[in-house]
Amino acid sequence: MDAGAHDLDLLLWWLGEADVLRYADDCVAGGVECDCALELHLGSGARGTMRLSRSADLNNVFHIVCERGVLTWNYDDALGFRLALNGTAQMYCAVAPANGSFARNRYLAAFQVQLETFAGACRNRDPEGLVNAVDARHSVHLVEAAYSLREPLNLPWLQSID
Repeated sequence: MDAGAHDLDLLLWWLGEADVLRYADDCVAGGVECDCALELHLGSGARGTMRLSRSADLNNVFHIVCERGVLTWNYDDALGFRLALNGTAQMYCAVAPANGSFARNRYLAAFQVQLETFAGACRNRDPEGLVNAVDARHSVHLVEAAYSLREPLNLPWLQSID
């Protein structure tokens, strides 16, 4: 209901359009989910799963497995990601300068550009790079599609995607 929409938005930005194949959560009638799991089919033909939780201690990483390697990005690292190609050891790839010009705190880093752009738009500056409503609508539709397929969250499925 809250942060998951942003995770889906990021996933769509990285990998393109997606369709929901399966969705389960622990919501009770009239409540809000605390834990959920989602299985997706991406436009490229890839499949993936996502687990989000407010009660479980998760790794907080995106782990993308491709034909020639694995990319891992940790929410706690706003400056880079890890990459392992063809079974080689993981190497660290920096995507932002470590000189302090980019916020090191994961929450600040996640919203730094958005907040700067929003502040500029409020001052009648050109909001170049601002996500428009059409772009944001894709993740909202994905959340609605997931909710339409809602099933109770069960332990075997969670174990298969942990």
